[in-house]
Amino acid sequence: MNKADRRFWGSLAVMAIIGACVIVGLRIAMDVVTIDSNLKKEELILLRETVSQLSEVKSMIIQMKTNAFKPEAVEKKLPPKPGTKKVEGVTPGTNPIKGEVNAPVLLVEFSDFECPFSKRFYKETFPKIEKEYISTGKVKFAYRDFTLPFHPLAQPAAIAARCAGKKGKFWEFFDKLSNGGKLDQDIIAMSAKAVGLDKDEFNKCLSDPELKKEVKKDVDEGAKFGVSGTPAFFINGRMVVGALPFEVLKEVIDEELNKTKK
Repeated sequence: MNKADRRFWGSLAVMAIIGACVIVGLRIAMDVVTIDSNLKKEELILLRETVSQLSEVKSMIIQMKTNAFKPEAVEKKLPPKPGTKKVEGVTPGTNPIKGEVNAPVLLVEFSDFECPFSKRFYKETFPKIEKEYISTGKVKFAYRDFTLPFHPLAQPAAIAARCAGKKGKFWEFFDKLSNGGKLDQDIIAMSAKAVGLDKDEFNKCLSDPELKKEVKKDVDEGAKFGVSGTPAFFINGRMVVGALPFEVLKEVIDEELNKTKK
């Protein structure tokens, strides 16, 4: 790995840590971490691990600034290149697929509608993926729910999207929530109205226990696949975590497309 590559993956490592909504809510400011006394034991352990990772990154940056940083240490500390880990059994789930059903590459995203990093992905990266790969029949995109416990509107929004899907309006509703402002109950209601959903039918659907089970199934399967924060992507099963640049996802997608040409 040359020096340029080390710098590139070093940057991605930092982005992967700060460019995702992690499973435990972190309130970090000026190196002070306030821990909610109601956190479960498992969440507290993960919180400590995350803070430890951030501390390691901070130490690496300090070493670089003082010219005491040894390049070979990067290869030992940095996580694997995005897309290195392959997970078997990742399916599109039960939400509608965007793109050609027979597209050779399946891109599955696990996320929630309240995650700000996912919103950034939809605004900055997804349009490029849609233009270059989805609209050309090379990639099919599936959205699966991974509602985070510290996002109180994530589950209601996920259920609402599934209600819209019952009326063939999933992606229209999806676009409204993903590209809108900060999520709240009014945004959900206005989005339903904007895509033409009947208010009474929609409100009744929101209390459907089966849809709640479907959302939970997505969350459970995501955890089984190794998802712990959002957004998390699987490109033909290859895992990429965080709101990384288009070029990173493009590299993995192109590698998968090239496999189909052999």
